[in-house]
Amino acid sequence: MPLPTQDAGLMRETPVASLSPAALHNLQRGAGNRAVARMVGDERHRQAAGSGHRTAPSAVQRSAARDAAMPVQRMAGGHTVQRWRNGQVEDVSANESAKYGRGAWTQVDKQTKHKVKHYLIAWKDDATAVVGVKAQLSPYNGKPAYGGGFPAPAGGTSEMSERDMDGAWQRNGDSTPPGNLMRDHTLHHEVDQELLRSYQLTGIGQELATGSDGRNDYKVWHGTVAPVENPAGIPPGDPSYQENERTVEIRVDDLRRLRITGRSSTQEVLRAVAELAGTPLPAEVTRGSQAEVYLALDNFPVQELAKQLRARIAWIEEQVEDATSRSRALAGGGR
Repeated sequence: MPLPTQDAGLMRETPVASLSPAALHNLQRGAGNRAVARMVGDERHRQAAGSGHRTAPSAVQRSAARDAAMPVQRMAGGHTVQRWRNGQVEDVSANESAKYGRGAWTQVDKQTKHKVKHYLIAWKDDATAVVGVKAQLSPYNGKPAYGGGFPAPAGGTSEMSERDMDGAWQRNGDSTPPGNLMRDHTLHHEVDQELLRSYQLTGIGQELATGSDGRNDYKVWHGTVAPVENPAGIPPGDPSYQENERTVEIRVDDLRRLRITGRSSTQEVLRAVAELAGTPLPAEVTRGSQAEVYLALDNFPVQELAKQLRARIAWIEEQVEDATSRSRALAGGGR
């Protein structure tokens, strides 16, 4: 989802045409290539105005304007430190790596370089999970949304704006922040956005499952949420809040009334979840349909949702069986 950008810091004016390639490179290292590119453009226009015609940029100027691999500098304790490079994988917390580009960070696996996506199996209480129902069309491009029209856990690509990342480093004394910085930031915002400000994240527990589709690595977490009594309004025109059309609470007791047990198949659980969400599946699922996407084995967050609901039902069944056995034992002993 789109994130705000932040421009590089301002520099004192220096005649770019008078700089050697090495000096230009050093200037770029000190202030960020976007500011340098802006200076190059200004200088080119000044030269054109003075000579009465447009001048073609030199190879050095073209490189400065388009180079996206220059380091961004930050001050730490009076010393300039090179914290990251655009497009290069950098450590951003004790256990996370990310790429910086276009004013934002995207978490990646350090070995595979796959983008990381975090999802939350959100429990309002021990017997109620909260999900969103996906909009039919993507608010970003108007095309059919992945799994559109069906329930799904909150989550998405792990991202942070440059401003948020800078703030996290500054709060930590400009040292590497503790682990799970990007995960926590992402899930906090995803819950707010995809559960339409009706719930807030109250805790993140253990990692439940991981998966990969060859481009993205998926991480699914156990979590808790709480209803928001007087939620703030949805920001108008923000597509981040338009990915889901509504939220649904899936109660374990309702699943049991639909004859879901601890031995039901994953597909049986998901069919029951869809029915409770008001989006029932057809008896025969058409190939290439959104219903097929909803049930797909590589739809890792939805698959894990079904497994966790089934596990919760199995636990309840065990408790009921144990209580029944104790009751029978007590009744038998009293005769």
